[in-house]
Amino acid sequence: MIKGSKIALCLIAAIVGLGCSQQDIPGTYEVELLIQGARAPIEATMILTTTYLDTSSRGYDAMPDRDETSGEPNSCLILPSTDPNDETARSVSVFETRIRGGDFLVPVTIFDTGEQRMEITELSFFAGAAGGKLAFYDEQGMREGRIVGTRIGGPDAMRCSAELAKFHAKIDQLLESS
Repeated sequence: MIKGSKIALCLIAAIVGLGCSQQDIPGTYEVELLIQGARAPIEATMILTTTYLDTSSRGYDAMPDRDETSGEPNSCLILPSTDPNDETARSVSVFETRIRGGDFLVPVTIFDTGEQRMEITELSFFAGAAGGKLAFYDEQGMREGRIVGTRIGGPDAMRCSAELAKFHAKIDQLLESS
C-alpha cells in the first residue's frame, strides 16, 4: 500500500509540474475581474504572449519575439463591447508580460488611464485556468480584487493588434464626427 502511494504521489507531482510549465502560460484567457466595491465583475479577454506589439504607429503589427524583459508591450486586455450592434471593444490596453523560469512575474499593470490603474499582483496557472489577485487604484485609493479565468486558446498577438487598431479607428471616427 505504501509503495502504491509513493507512485501516486510521484504521478501527481509530475502532473502538477506539467500543469504549471512556462508553455502553459502564454495563451488567450476569458477572465473575470472582481474588484471590491464594484457593481459587477468585469468580463474581458486577456491575451498573454511573448510577441512584441508595435504600438508606435496606427499599424499595430505584431513583431517577432523579443527579449521578454525589454519593457515593451507584448500582451493585451480586451473589454468587449456592450452594444450588440457594434463589435468594437470598449477598451483595449496593452502591457508587458514577463515570464521567467516558468513564472509569471508580477506586478503587471494591465490598465492605466492616468485616473485609474489596475495591476495584477499575483497570478497562478494550473490545468487551463488562471487565478490571482488584483489591485485597483483610483481617486478613492486602492481596492483589492481577484482575477479568475479559463484558457480558451493559444497566444494570439495578431488579435491584440487587430483589436487595438479597430478600437483606435473607432475613436478616430468619433472624434471626426464631433
